[in-house]
Amino acid sequence: MTSLSSHIILAENAQVLRNSAIHFSVDGTRVSSVFEGTHESANTFFCDGIISPSVISLSQRNISITALTNSDFKVLNLNTLHLPLSDLQNTIIDFGTENTSEINLILQQKTRFLQCVSSIDFILACTVYPLSELKNRNVDCNNCQWILWMGTDLINKQLTQDTAIKELFY
Repeated sequence: MTSLSSHIILAENAQVLRNSAIHFSVDGTRVSSVFEGTHESANTFFCDGIISPSVISLSQRNISITALTNSDFKVLNLNTLHLPLSDLQNTIIDFGTENTSEINLILQQKTRFLQCVSSIDFILACTVYPLSELKNRNVDCNNCQWILWMGTDLINKQLTQDTAIKELFY
C-alpha cells in the first residue's frame, strides 16, 4: 500500500487535514484511508505543499453550469477574471482545462487576482466542490487523481507567484 503525507490534505469531503497521510489501495486506484495526525508508516512519501483531488473543469466535461445540482453554487471561469477575488463562498472555479501545464500557466497569469483569498478556499473551489457536483450527477469518480499544490504560503494561507500543481503518481 502506498501512502502520501503532507502539511495539509484536502479530503474529498472538504475536510482540511493537517500533518496527515493518505493511503491508496494496493492497485493504486482508490483511497483506502486517510489518517490525521503525525504518524509514520512504511512506504509513506512526504510531499511539501497541499495534497488535494485533481482540478476538475465542469466546462471541459460538458457539464451545464446553469443547471448545477446544488443551486447555492455559482461557477467562476478563471480565464475571464479581471478583478481580484474577495470571496469564494459557494463558488466553483473553472479553469476551462484539466491539463496541468495549462493550469500552471493560468495560475501564473492570475496570481495577482488570487492573493486576496485563502489558498484553502481556492483549492476547494476548483477541486472538491466540482468533484461533489460530478458525484451528485452520478459520474464515476472512483479513479480520482490527486495533485500537489507547491509554492503556496502555508503560514498566511495564500497563493504565491510560485504556486503550481503537480500530478501525484502512486
